[in-house]
Amino acid sequence: MFGNRFLGEEKRAAEDKRPKGLNLFLPGWGSWVGKGIKQSKSKKRRFLIKLPEEPAPKKNTLGNVIINEDGDKKASAYQVKQLPFPFSNVTQFERHIQQPVSHTWVPPSSLRNLTAPKTVTKAGKIIEPIDAEDVVLEKTTKKPRQQKKKKEKVPVGVTNGAASFQRSIDNIIYKSKVSKVEFNFPSQKTVNTLESLKVDVVDISLAAIEEGTPFRVETDATDFIIGATLSQAERSIAFFFRTLNKSEEITLPSKRSLCYSRFFALLETLFNWKVF
Repeated sequence: MFGNRFLGEEKRAAEDKRPKGLNLFLPGWGSWVGKGIKQSKSKKRRFLIKLPEEPAPKKNTLGNVIINEDGDKKASAYQVKQLPFPFSNVTQFERHIQQPVSHTWVPPSSLRNLTAPKTVTKAGKIIEPIDAEDVVLEKTTKKPRQQKKKKEKVPVGVTNGAASFQRSIDNIIYKSKVSKVEFNFPSQKTVNTLESLKVDVVDISLAAIEEGTPFRVETDATDFIIGATLSQAERSIAFFFRTLNKSEEITLPSKRSLCYSRFFALLETLFNWKVF
């Protein structure tokens, strides 16, 4: 009996929530009034304004529960959309909230740690309040995007010279723009000079070796290139240079890479010029 009464109350609550039409019919408009006169149903229907129907409520699978779908709009403004750190799901957050914090349930030492303030200031210090305009402007104002500068390639043989190389190139380009001269590097004269220098070096290296005269080995190295020259009586006999391979670059310590690369150059000279 109690269950039937509860279901009846649930139905009445559902009917009360349904939007009812607005009846604008008044007796005596376009018809006679008085005892024994029936009002026309068609006229009543004509003055009845139907309200738009709301979406059907969710099906209630619980027989002894009345579901109230009228949400509090004012309370929704205070609802949290994201979980605070360090919680990863709702269950962890609810379990943490359900934990009692009181000297009745928690030891005094744990209570001090749980209720300790995040920020501690000295007595008498004035703390300025947060200005809402500053917060809104910081979120709404768009910061200009910084364009990333393209890295210029450093020529082979220049060690730790990225900045100096960039400055020299900028100066050359600036002078060419000011003087309105076509920028052409390297020039044909420079190319011819280098070609003649190569020929002279090859010719000198083919000179005859003098017996009894000591040899001199000079090495030079960078972080990624090694080179050496073999000379006798201030004349070049042989020379070489090559880039370091990946395995040699990996074995180089970060702080002593130059010393180790010179050591590689010395080993290369002993291996190539052991016949001398």
